[in-house]
Amino acid sequence: MLRIFWKIKKSSKFWWLLTGFWTLLVYAVIIFDYVKDNAWQGYLNPLLVVYVGILAIYAGVRVRFMNGVIGGDNFGVIKN
Repeated sequence: MLRIFWKIKKSSKFWWLLTGFWTLLVYAVIIFDYVKDNAWQGYLNPLLVVYVGILAIYAGVRVRFMNGVIGGDNFGVIKN
């Protein structure tokens, strides 16, 4: 089980597919919410939080594979 998790964690293709799926889902919910006059307003924020998290992981995996770096990457966090 741990080997499968390690392969998924190292696979850029997995995160690319997951990001593509969530992108389509988020756009569909946004369009549906707009057409139905804020019918899914309560679902939009949690969905977007998950989407941003997946994008952050995908960006980290992508940078790691492009630079050939094995260790972790540093990301800046902006606070108001």
